[in-house]
Amino acid sequence: MVAARLHKAARIGDAKRVAALLDAGEAVDTTDAVGTTPLHAAARNGHTAVVAVLLDANAVLDATGQWGATPLHGAARNGHTAVVAALLNAGAAVDAAYDAGTTPLHAAARNGHTAVVAALLAANAAVDAADQRGNTPLHAAARNGHTAVVAALLNAGAAVDAADDVGTTLLHAAARNGHAAVVAALLAANAAVDAADQRGNTPLHAAARNDHTAMVAALLNAGAAVDATDQRGDTPLHDAARFGHTAVVAAVLNAGAAVHATDQYGSSPLHHAVRNGRTEVVAAQLAAGADVDVKDDDDRTALDLMVSFVLDSAISLEAVKGIITVLLGWGARARASSNVRLFKVKRTLLQRLLDDAHRMSEQEREAAKAEWLATVARLIPQAVAPSLRVVWEANFYDVVVEALLARILPGRSLGPRIGTRGLNVAGSRGEALCP
Repeated sequence: MVAARLHKAARIGDAKRVAALLDAGEAVDTTDAVGTTPLHAAARNGHTAVVAVLLDANAVLDATGQWGATPLHGAARNGHTAVVAALLNAGAAVDAAYDAGTTPLHAAARNGHTAVVAALLAANAAVDAADQRGNTPLHAAARNGHTAVVAALLNAGAAVDAADDVGTTLLHAAARNGHAAVVAALLAANAAVDAADQRGNTPLHAAARNDHTAMVAALLNAGAAVDATDQRGDTPLHDAARFGHTAVVAAVLNAGAAVHATDQYGSSPLHHAVRNGRTEVVAAQLAAGADVDVKDDDDRTALDLMVSFVLDSAISLEAVKGIITVLLGWGARARASSNVRLFKVKRTLLQRLLDDAHRMSEQEREAAKAEWLATVARLIPQAVAPSLRVVWEANFYDVVVEALLARILPGRSLGPRIGTRGLNVAGSRGEALCP
C-alpha cells in the first residue's frame, strides 16, 4: 500500500509527499506491477522537482521496466527537456536501448521533440544508432515529418542515406508520407535521389504510389530517374496508374515517362489503369500517346482486359462502361480474346447487372437501359449487329450480356440460348454461342 502511494505521488508530481514517504522508510526503487519505479513515473510525466527528490535519495538512474525502458526514455519520449537534462547530469546512460533497440534519441526524434534531441546530442548520443529493424533516429524523424529534428540530426552528422533492414532510406520514408519540407532538407543534404530498397523501389515510386504530387515534382527536379523500375518492372507511372493518381500520372508524363514501359508480365501503365478501373488515368495516357491496342505478354489489349475484368466486382459497372467508351473513342479494335471464359463472363455480368437493376426505380432502369444501349452499340462489330433480335419484354440485361459476348467474338452469330426468363437471342445461322 505504501509503495502504491509513492508511485502515485511521483506520478502526480507531489514532491513533498514523495519526500515524506521516503523519510518514512519507503524504498526509493520499489516497482509496480510492470516493473517501473517512482523515477520512471516522475520522469515520463515531467515532474522535475520529484525527479530531484528521488535522485537525492539515490534512485537507480537506469532502472528498466517490463519492456526495458529507462526513466530517460520516458522523459525523452514525452518531450520533458528539463527532466532529460537532470537525468543526464546525474549520469543516465544516453544510449540505453529497450524493446526493439529504441534509444532515447529515437524516442525524442519520433515525436518531434527538438529541444530534447539537442540535449541528447550535446550529451554525445549516438546519432546513427540503429534499432532492430535498422531504423536510425533520422528515420524516425523523417517518417513522421519533423523537419527541425531532421535538420538537427543532419547538422550533427547523421548519415543521410542510412537504410533500414529492407533498404528504406530516409528519402523513401519522407516521400512515402508526403513530408515536403523533410524531402527538401534531405535533398539539400545530397540524399541519393534514386536509392532503391530491397524491392527496387525508389523514393519516386514511393511518392507516386501514395499520390504525393509535390513530392514527385521535387524528386524529378532533383534528377530522379522517371522510368526507374522495381523488381517487378514497374515504373512510377505504373504505380500511379494502378492507384488512379491522375495528377501524379500527368507529372511523370510531362517529365517524359515512357508511356509504353512494360513490367515483368508485359503490362503497360495503360493495362494497369484498365485493370483497376481508373477511367481518368486511361484517358490521360491515351492523350499522351499510349497505343490503345498495346498487348501484354498474354496477348491481351486494354479492351480485352476490360471485358475480362468485368468479372471483378471491385470495378463498378459505371467504370466498365466509362473505360470501354474511352478505349473505343481512341480507336480500340474489336478482336477475339482467347483468354476470356465466356460462360463465366455471361453469368457473372448478368448477375451484376440484375443486382443493379433491383436497386433502381423504373425511371432509373430506363435511363440505364439507354446508356448501356449506347455503349453496347459501340461494342458490337458492325457485321454482327444486324443479326441481333432484341426482345425487350423478356429481359434487357440478358441482351446486354449477349451483346458483350458478340463483341468478344466478332463475326460470329449469336445462337439460341436460355436466359433467366427464357429470352432467345438468335443469329442468322442459329449457332449456339455458349454451351
